[in-house]
Amino acid sequence: MNPIQRAIEALYAGERCPRLRIDVTHEGVVCPDFVRERWKEQLIIDLDPSYPLDLAFTKVGVEADLSFGGHVSRCVFPWTAIYLVADRETGKGQVFQEHIPAALRQGPAPAPKPKAGGYFWGTGRRKTAIARVWLMPGEGKITINRRDAEHYLTRPTNMKFVEQPLYSTDTREKYDVWATAKGGGLSGQAGAVRLGIARALLRVNGEYRGELKSAGQLTRDPRKKERKKYGRRGARARFQFSKR
Repeated sequence: MNPIQRAIEALYAGERCPRLRIDVTHEGVVCPDFVRERWKEQLIIDLDPSYPLDLAFTKVGVEADLSFGGHVSRCVFPWTAIYLVADRETGKGQVFQEHIPAALRQGPAPAPKPKAGGYFWGTGRRKTAIARVWLMPGEGKITINRRDAEHYLTRPTNMKFVEQPLYSTDTREKYDVWATAKGGGLSGQAGAVRLGIARALLRVNGEYRGELKSAGQLTRDPRKKERKKYGRRGARARFQFSKR
């Protein structure tokens, strides 16, 4: 008796069973080959005994609620939701391909089309700076506030910071970057442009998320200058103290 079958028997018997987490490569799960080949262990079936019976629905998103032998299961699945029904006798789950959108069955979705002007956009913030970024197919020219980025940012470290998302996705010489930045200083504006570029690249191709996320380039940096406190010289520093 595999873990799926044991969990199903426990649920039908009205017993509490621990939360069950398996992936599509488990021997108790039967699924279409294209699901197994494309996502492998990214599809996690989570059988939660605390969910009510006979409640099954799907929703588009990263997480989906699935029908699992009459009980609701939570599934972590990229881009879409699918049905999975368990056989009580065999304990095997069958992923029904007909419930998966036709576009997904045909393979990877086509790359999103750019806006009417032929660009992809993204917005970034850092400290008090706000940047709006547009990506257009080109040769890799980066312009910030109508000036060449190297001259505008002045420091090579700021320029390298801005280029990081493009190098992470190997698109440095494939897109021109047009950005407007306001507020803060050059360092804050560079961070805002960097985040805007990373978000725009997600619109170019959603598969870039892995590289950008692992490099920390999709995370909004919340750090800001801490306010000065009254009775102190700064945010933390005290005035010099003398007993006499």
